[in-house]
Amino acid sequence: EELILKRKNGSKIHLSLNVSSVRDVDGKILHSISSWRDIGDKLLSREKVLQEKNKAQQYLDVAGVMLVGLDKDGVVQLINRKGCEVLGYSEEEIIGKDWIENFLPKRVRKAVKEVSKKVFADEIESLNYYENEILTKTKEEKIIAWYNEPLRDEKGNITGTLSSGEDITSRKQMEKELKNSEIRYKTLYKNAPLPYHSLDEGGCFIEINPAWLETLGYERKEVIGKYYGDFLHPDSKDHFRKKFPQFKKSGHVHTTFKIRHKDGRYLDIGLSGSIDQNLDGSFKQSNCVFQDITAEIKSREELLKNQFYLSKSQEIGTIGTWEIDLRKNTILWTEENYKIFGVPFGTEMNYDLFLKCIHPDDR
Repeated sequence: EELILKRKNGSKIHLSLNVSSVRDVDGKILHSISSWRDIGDKLLSREKVLQEKNKAQQYLDVAGVMLVGLDKDGVVQLINRKGCEVLGYSEEEIIGKDWIENFLPKRVRKAVKEVSKKVFADEIESLNYYENEILTKTKEEKIIAWYNEPLRDEKGNITGTLSSGEDITSRKQMEKELKNSEIRYKTLYKNAPLPYHSLDEGGCFIEINPAWLETLGYERKEVIGKYYGDFLHPDSKDHFRKKFPQFKKSGHVHTTFKIRHKDGRYLDIGLSGSIDQNLDGSFKQSNCVFQDITAEIKSREELLKNQFYLSKSQEIGTIGTWEIDLRKNTILWTEENYKIFGVPFGTEMNYDLFLKCIHPDDR
């Protein structure tokens, strides 16, 4: 029995009292023998241990991750406040329970047991990092990333484990969605009818689709890692050098280039693109498609050339031509026609205005 007595000077003394009886042959108590021991230092030591334990528990509870301590049999000996929050149980509902049987989904229990058995048998090195699902009180599964440390006795034998765990369920879901998105994206660009390419921050190819290779006649190994400007006509190289930094800053582009086919000829292309950014907003890569507009450019040039020759021939022969739309009452004149009738070039004409240009006797 523990007693607290006062000394003569009023100070307290903590004593441990032991009393034993001395009996005669008939079992009657003849007298008692008592002894006591000063246990003040022992109580101070016990109080200090308790304080240190409480302090350690406070450290565990303010940690932003789960902390779980298991003994060699896989029974929970310690869990912090975060661990209780993630699992949805109180500390009393967790301590003393078999971790695997009570807090892991059935489908992963066997695999985790096998690994744990080997770790405790010291057959394999402790798994410093491990991911597995846990089962909450509401039967919801969460994915935890564990960092594990074995606990050993003075002989080096493993007596338990201390693990810190981070709930990475949301991160894993995002990774899964991103992976699915990448698969859809790659399928889309691979099968896209328009030529597609992606450039890194330095303007070098990091991705191209089959339509790009087919249009320009190259093999993939001849393009990936190469500078985009090296495939452009000399007249387009400076244009690209100026345009690419602007593109990275604005996030979009619509322009034209002359690009070299593998056989040496140049194609006129109309290019449109956007950029992907990293999470911090920095440039990640460009995504561009282009269309071969060589035939369109050539037709436009031929049209302009023909219009030029027509205009010159009419000027030389003082021949004016026009086109009249009877429904809209509009007349389209060539330049020479304006000269012939002395009308300012570009004046919008109709039939009534045309008649005014004619002498009344000839109308």
